[in-house]
Amino acid sequence: MLYIYSDGSYDKNTGMGCGVYINESPLSYSNILYKPIDTQASAPRAEMQAMFRALVVTSLVEDSCTIYCDNKYVVDTFNVYWDSWVIRGMSRKGGKEIAHIDLLQPMMEYYQQNKHRVTLVHVPREYNSIADKLSKRARLELQLGEYREE
Repeated sequence: MLYIYSDGSYDKNTGMGCGVYINESPLSYSNILYKPIDTQASAPRAEMQAMFRALVVTSLVEDSCTIYCDNKYVVDTFNVYWDSWVIRGMSRKGGKEIAHIDLLQPMMEYYQQNKHRVTLVHVPREYNSIADKLSKRARLELQLGEYREE
């Protein structure tokens, strides 16, 4: 079993960063800093991008994986909302547009490919402190020009 913790960080002055912590990793790394995938900076997108990176990690291993995230909306997108959005033609209740669908759709592709062995769990922020620190470090290193992907 692989335990993955993901978190995104956003600050209007320093931008976004993503962190993923892999506990007892069979891979050659356990702490991963990521620069953002896109330039549409916001706190929700930083969280989603961190989850996206965690989902990519699940495609690299054959183990069962649990991904922990402290953002309830991101977790609920996969566990609660997605099926009803599909039924409604990829829109929310009342026909409202789904925010960040450009990022959510490719994330869902990774999730669907590995759904049989990936569990997404919402945890309180205090249980996600290592990934939180990694995401903040990635954001600050990007700002200082010291960023390198680990």
